[in-house]
Amino acid sequence: MKKLLTIAMVFALVAPMAFANGAPETQNNTNGTTTIQFANWMSAEESTKPAYDALVADFEKKNPNIKVENLSLPYNQVFNQLLILNTGGNPPDCAQLHGSWVSALQNAGALENLYPYVSQKELDDFYPSVLQSCVYGDELSILPWAPSPVALYYNKTLLKKAGYDAPPKTMTELFKMARGIADLKTDEKGNRIYGIGIQSKKMVSSGFYFLPYIWNYGGNLVDKNGEVAINSDATVKALTMIGKLFKEGVTPSGLEIKDMRNLFAQGDLGFHIDGDFGYPVFLKLSPKGNDFADEIGIAQVPSDYGNTTSFFIEHDLGVFKKSTNKEAATKFITYLSSAEALAIYNANNGNKTPARYSSEIIDFYNQTGNEHNKEFINLAKNGQPLPQRNPGFVAAMEELAEGIQRVGINNESAESVVPEMSEKIVELYTEN
Repeated sequence: MKKLLTIAMVFALVAPMAFANGAPETQNNTNGTTTIQFANWMSAEESTKPAYDALVADFEKKNPNIKVENLSLPYNQVFNQLLILNTGGNPPDCAQLHGSWVSALQNAGALENLYPYVSQKELDDFYPSVLQSCVYGDELSILPWAPSPVALYYNKTLLKKAGYDAPPKTMTELFKMARGIADLKTDEKGNRIYGIGIQSKKMVSSGFYFLPYIWNYGGNLVDKNGEVAINSDATVKALTMIGKLFKEGVTPSGLEIKDMRNLFAQGDLGFHIDGDFGYPVFLKLSPKGNDFADEIGIAQVPSDYGNTTSFFIEHDLGVFKKSTNKEAATKFITYLSSAEALAIYNANNGNKTPARYSSEIIDFYNQTGNEHNKEFINLAKNGQPLPQRNPGFVAAMEELAEGIQRVGINNESAESVVPEMSEKIVELYTEN
């Protein structure tokens, strides 16, 4: 943690002048109105700002004694700024968080235990697996907001052309079908058709989207005690299999998530593992527009051994220990995860999967064209969180991505790559 705080302090020297003296202080106004500050990237992005504005307006209408002050930050600055502001003693009252940041914030003593502020009735409304991912030790460090489950997307047209009428039920079937789709060679425009997309740029997402392949063979990044366990036969088997797909041209080389999304949207990729947020991107990128929805299939990431290989990427909400308005801040973040708030969000932006049972009934999910959201709801209930309890997780995923490169592109053996990769990850986890 010492290393993380040092990075944050260095970043503070070059941070925008608006934060030179910390975030504006939260106020308790003399008229009885409490002002809470909410740090988020939702209001900083054009696509989600209308939803943010509508949510705050609705909350303030329902709670006239609470005013929400916006601390708008670009996504790639939020984590560092939160560390900086917390270290300086003046963090916001509450914040929108990515799940991979929570362990670092927790280690820094930044997050308030929410158990005393959230009723049991409200806690029981959250999907158990999603809520459990928010528990650190004996504290509820955050509340779930949008679990963003990951699915196996497949192109129905390509699957049918390859001679299959249903998605794979096992990982072995997935690889077989992917090879069959790749055998189609090219589309009508002469573009190469690939069976499956395996990311191989050294990026965090390349690492965690590869985890289902390791899970399939019974492995994991860490064991039940949080110790690094990636140096296993399971990881060797997973990388060896994926290496064959690269060598055979079943998957393209050197691409990242945005490249895979574009290939899938163009109809040149048979299978693609992605979050629920990928769906509207496909429709936007496809030359067929919304009509491309008819070709998109959604399934759970399959397994040969019946173990869970689907997971969810967490977007969470937290309250800071140094806030002087914890009750009001918790009331706001609890509202954001409610059915009424999700209905407003989806009406303004769309396709956010709920974290609570009560949110499943909103009209949005029953409207024509939105039926696919029900698949994601099931995946959210049955998926697992990413194993991101150590602050070294992000860097570990980059090391895994490099391992994919070494085996898939450089043709190194998985038997030699995995121990070296594991050694680096152990060092990262020990540092933190």
